[in-house]
Amino acid sequence: MIAPQVCNIFPNDTEEDQLLLKLLEDVYIKSRYEAGFVISEEQLKILIERVDHLLQLSKAIFETNFRKLDIAE
Repeated sequence: MIAPQVCNIFPNDTEEDQLLLKLLEDVYIKSRYEAGFVISEEQLKILIERVDHLLQLSKAIFETNFRKLDIAE
């Protein structure tokens, strides 16, 4: 894995963690194809926080690796 710290955002340690990851998958798939798909406001807030954290971490990892490539050239 290029960035193991990404696993900390959506860990798979507890049943709650596993359900949250499954919910993210459902949001991605079911919200596109099922008109009546609904999640709670609290679940949405948690997912937004985690996905935002994932985005920020991804940007930081990209910038770090990009700089490494730039230095190597």
